[in-house]
Amino acid sequence: MRFFSIASGSKGNCICVENGGAAVLIDAGIPAHRLAEALHAAGIAKETVKGVFITHEHSDHVKCLPYIVRAVKAPVFANMATINALNLRSASDGCAFYELPVGKEADMGELVLRSFRTSHDAAESVGYVVSDGKTSLAICTDTGRMTREASEAITGCELVYVESNHDEEMLINGPYPDYLKDRILSSRGHLSNVESGCSCRAFVAGGAKHLILAHLSEENNTPELALSTVGGILAAGGVRVGTDCTLEAAGQYAPSKIYEI
Repeated sequence: MRFFSIASGSKGNCICVENGGAAVLIDAGIPAHRLAEALHAAGIAKETVKGVFITHEHSDHVKCLPYIVRAVKAPVFANMATINALNLRSASDGCAFYELPVGKEADMGELVLRSFRTSHDAAESVGYVVSDGKTSLAICTDTGRMTREASEAITGCELVYVESNHDEEMLINGPYPDYLKDRILSSRGHLSNVESGCSCRAFVAGGAKHLILAHLSEENNTPELALSTVGGILAAGGVRVGTDCTLEAAGQYAPSKIYEI
């Protein structure tokens, strides 16, 4: 499998996974031209995109969904609560939806995707495990805590793309209004660097070889701080970054490197 993040953050999210000439997208929060550029650079033809999988209905994950669907001519997969929320927000014009109940699998031929619940203030937010039958990777962002369900789904995956949204001190002392700080810090908000680091340590113990920190806040975090905090927690647990696993922070404006697992 090949995996790369095209964009990650509050201004738009999109991920691509490809295997054997078949590709899928996770979320659709970037303009179609940015998607086309990223696919072209990776040598992936848009005609090979077999589906667009949605984690939840918040705008930074779906604001370009109709345009991307028209560009790749692929169906959209989501649970019914998310589909209903998208319809209510008029974010689904021209989309052909297929219901994927939480915990069920979608067999795309060369790739199989299974969803799991995350803890976020959306209709029914999910993450995904993607497998080619031999190895697997996990995508888990927009969650206020790492639930047992999510942790069990992710454990054993070779690559984990996990939220590391904020530094708590930066957030608490920053300019956000109190209600927004409370939302982010809540169990249905976003994972902090420390919470992400503790989860990453467990994932490495479970077999993860590649960790990608995602959905970093531009106001309450920096890539350097996220990597330092998570890396420090890993080191304290005896994990050697660069030897036992790789560690990268996904960016908002440029794709990550392409991982082959």
